[in-house]
Parts: sequence; C-alpha cells; structure tokens
Amino acid sequence: MPSLPRATDTPLARCMMDSGLQHRMFSGKLRLRYKFRLWLILVGWPTIALYGLRLAFKSLTSTPVPRVIVVYSHIEVLMFSAVRLFLRRQQTKIVLMGFILTTRRGRFHNYLREKYFRFIFSLTSLVVVHSQTEAKRYADQFEGCGPRFVFIPWATHINGLDALRTSNEPKVDGDNGYILTAGRSGRDYRTLFEAFRFSNHQVRVVCDYAAALNGCRPSANIEVYDHCYGEAYLKQLWNAYCVVIPLAVDDISAGQMVLIQAMAMGKPIVITGTTTTAEYLTDGYDGLCVPACDPTALREAVDRLFKDQQLSKRLGTNAESTYSSRFSIPVFVSRLLQEIKIIDPRAGQDA
Repeated sequence: MPSLPRATDTPLARCMMDSGLQHRMFSGKLRLRYKFRLWLILVGWPTIALYGLRLAFKSLTSTPVPRVIVVYSHIEVLMFSAVRLFLRRQQTKIVLMGFILTTRRGRFHNYLREKYFRFIFSLTSLVVVHSQTEAKRYADQFEGCGPRFVFIPWATHINGLDALRTSNEPKVDGDNGYILTAGRSGRDYRTLFEAFRFSNHQVRVVCDYAAALNGCRPSANIEVYDHCYGEAYLKQLWNAYCVVIPLAVDDISAGQMVLIQAMAMGKPIVITGTTTTAEYLTDGYDGLCVPACDPTALREAVDRLFKDQQLSKRLGTNAESTYSSRFSIPVFVSRLLQEIKIIDPRAGQDA
C-alpha cells in the first residue's frame, strides 16, 4: 500500500483547488496514540499546543492574511487566538471542527468545563459538529457565546483503498470471515463481549484505550489488537466479513469514523441505534441497528448477516453508495465552504 500523501496532494486539497477559492494548507506530523488519559494530559495537550502555536505564526504571518482559519481542537483555538491578538489580526475568523462535549463525573468539574468552553466559543465564529442533535443542544447550552453551531456529517477518504480492492486478498464470506469492531470513544464493549463470549464467531477488537475495555471478560474467540494503526488497521477492516459498532452513548457523536470507513469498503454493519447514528445510517437499508445494552439483539443481528449472505451483500452495496453520496470528501468540502461563506462572504476571494 502507498505511503500517506502530502497535504497538498490529498482529496481535500484537490477539492479546495476545484473550488477556485484562495487557500493555504499547513500540515505537520502529530501523533496522539495513548492507552491512558494521563498521557494525553501530560504529553498530548502540550504537544498540540506547540503544534498549534507553530502553525498559528506560520499562517497568520503569511500574505495575504487569511480571512478564515480552520482548526480541529480547542487548544488550537487558544493558540491561534493568542497569536491573532499578538499580531493584531482580529479580522481573521476561527472555525472549530468536530467539537464534542462529553459529561464528566462531578458537578463542579462539568461547571468548570462549561465556563471554559464558553470562553473558547467567544473566540470562534463557527463550530462544526457531527450530529444535528449536538448542534441544537450546544446552540441552546451556549446561547449568547457568539459562534454558529452547524451540523456537517463526518467524512473521510481512505488512502490505499484502491490498492486493497485490486489486491490478492482471499475472498471473505460467512464461512471464513471474522467480525471486526474498532474505536475507543463511547463504546460498549461489555455488551459486545457478552454477546459473543464462547460463540462460534471470531471477533477482533481494535482498541488501544485500556479504560474502554474495563469489565470485559476475556474469551478465546475474542482477540484484542491494541497496537493496530494505519495500513494494518485498514487491512483488518478490509478482511472482515462484517463490522460491529456497539455504543454506550446516545447524545454525542460516536462511532462515525469506523462506520463511514466500513461504508466506504462496502461492509455490512451492525451498530447501536442512537439519535446520532440515525443521521448516518438507515436501518435495514445500509446497515442494521440494534438496541443499546442488548447482547441478545446484537448477536442475533450478526447471525442474520452470516446466515443470509445476500442480505449482507445488499447492505454492503447500499452502504458504499451512501458513503459516495453523503460522506465523501467532495461532499464534505462543499458543505464546509457553504458555511464559511455565511460567516464571511469574502473568504477565499481576492482582497
């Protein structure tokens, strides 16, 4: 499989070029793989801060000065805002992508987090979230802070997918295929383990976050891959018969990344039915939805896929079509640019 392309040679960059708008893309290497949250706090956040500070100076000192910048974390919002103030570039608007607010234990902790994000939002003009449910809730919760909260579905391009399609990998079917599940945030792996412990199904769990697997009782047919990234992960996904995404949360975006990757590969999918996943998948058309915390329903849905391979094929074909029409990079860029034009009609035009 090919190596990762440069930022200027990605589908995102090509779509921006096709838009005809003036833009610059800055990139760098940033690895945030961690098994324990303490590492994220002590190492990950300072790393993001230094990364954001470097890109802030690089972008805000370029010519012409950007009218809008897009960042992907609240820490980058702080860094860009500080540099924007220092360089007197207050006309530059900040867009925060992919915001998710999770609830913590303790009322005081949640109170402090709300105050902190109110400050973050006072520095931004647009906040993009990945579910309509969240867009409405945040708009109500943070009313008066300043930014617009908009729903743009998560999207992706899988580098190397064409190589996988033309590879000589053995054909996967209901007789020799395994179940793949992956991800860390908002997962209900306890229900998954309960559903398939001691079953005839082989299950592979790609998860590098120890806390997500707390309380899961081991079984010989369930294997955990805690160092599976990049090409290795995509190969595991490609070779799976079906993909299962068990979720423990209902009101925040969770599971969309794995869901859309599986859709792009034409995999039959079983996912916990929530208000947020309903915005991405239609039960019975491009996947199967099951109730939360119900191991019996989860196992029965997967059994259907293995027993009825025509159903699996139809769901996978429809899932791939849904990906192309709704969750590909060109669709995402088009929606993002529409929202940016609302906050600044002159963005991307000659000064």
